[in-house]
Amino acid sequence: MKDLYRCVVDAAGNYKTFVLLDKAGQPQYYQLAAGERLVDASPPAIRPHVGAAGFIRPRWTGSAWAEAATAAETEQWEQANPAPEITAPQPTPEQQQLAALTFKQAQQDATIAQLQQANAALMLQLAQTQAAGRGEIDA
Repeated sequence: MKDLYRCVVDAAGNYKTFVLLDKAGQPQYYQLAAGERLVDASPPAIRPHVGAAGFIRPRWTGSAWAEAATAAETEQWEQANPAPEITAPQPTPEQQQLAALTFKQAQQDATIAQLQQANAALMLQLAQTQAAGRGEIDA
């Protein structure tokens, strides 16, 4: 049998929790309180902090979740749940050394490529000069 899940809402439609139903269709490990009912819907996304998506106080409208928090509740919640500070991780000394070595290797590879091109051009000039000296190339 496939597990069945439901959302629990109070009499006003405010989201309470998400429950697993037993074979009889009753919530497992949860006792419905007076006025509470089960809703066949995916649970609402709960907003973890300012700037994140989701609801502060979700309410079931009968067909979808809607925000039930008032402007004052939202302001109070935002003060209590600021966005986390995201700091860029600092590279370890080993990572810095590896980056420096990688950069140096790239510079050396570029120098080698330039020298190979210069060498090829000189070899071509030498071959042309030798051929001209033997009269093999028409001027």
